[in-house]
Amino acid sequence: MSATSHPPEVARLVSHRRCVERIRRAWPAFLERRRQRLAEQERYGGGHQSGAYAPSARRCSGDRPSAG
Repeated sequence: MSATSHPPEVARLVSHRRCVERIRRAWPAFLERRRQRLAEQERYGGGHQSGAYAPSARRCSGDRPSAG
């Protein structure tokens, strides 16, 4: 059965699920690249951290500070 034979609500759910799965797969690599960029900025005095990633900003579940 193709997606076009499903009701529109089901097709949107399938699309949403695929999108979420893609984001979840890419998240660890994103965090690693972000960590590297922030380390370089700190080392070389680069630009400031954007408000979206400021320590006081609400964090996503995959971006929790380490305990300790």
